[in-house]
Order: sequence, then structure tokens, then C-alpha cells
Amino acid sequence: LVLVVMCGVSFTSNVVISLIAPFLPQHFQEIGVSQVWCGAMFSGFPIAMLICSPLAVRMMGRFGRVPVLFFGLILQGVTTITFGSADSLSGGPGARSDLALVIYASSRLLCGAGGACANNAIFSIAVDRFPD
Repeated sequence: LVLVVMCGVSFTSNVVISLIAPFLPQHFQEIGVSQVWCGAMFSGFPIAMLICSPLAVRMMGRFGRVPVLFFGLILQGVTTITFGSADSLSGGPGARSDLALVIYASSRLLCGAGGACANNAIFSIAVDRFPD
């Protein structure tokens, strides 16, 4: 059961990486944002994971694996909702593209930080639970 739950958590945590692929390029074109920023949104998540992974490992040593896992999942959830609401938070689609872009970028980077916490905690828990 533990392995199934961990696989489900890992899957949902990692699906966030490509969740924006079907709609983001067209949406950025509609609101007048350069496609370069679309590439930045795709690369921001794994870059944030790379940078934040050592911090997540330190956090696990200080706070424990399960709290870091929950923190990572909550951070991913909140930032994914924020990413999806960026247009509404910035006054509507295309109203303030610059503000929407800041919300998109910051939520994507924070989502990557949450992914680093969640994935490192999952791998660490798996090593503890299944040592052989």
C-alpha cells in the first residue's frame, strides 16, 4: 500500500511539469506575450527543482521526511492554482500581461521548489521503507 501511495504522489507531483504544455503557447499568443516566455515557463520548473533539491535534503534532516513531503505537495498545489488563476489575478486575460507574466513565472518557480521537496522526500521514504 505504501508503494502504491508513493507512486501516486510521485506521478501527480511530476505531471505538473508538463501540465501546461497543451494550452500555454496558444494562451501566451492570445494575450500578447512572446513565445520566449513560454520556453522560460517550461524550463523554470526543472531549474527550480535542481536549485532547491539540496535545500530540500537539508529540510528533511531538520524537520523530517513526511513534513517536507506534505510541505512540497501543498506548495505545488497552491502554486499550480495560482498559475491557473494568473489572468484573473492580473485583471483578466490580456489586461496586464506584465503582471500576469510575473505571477506565471513566480508560481512556476515555487512549484518547482515544491516538486524538489516532494520528490526528494518520496525517494528518501522509499529507501527507508524498502532497504533491499
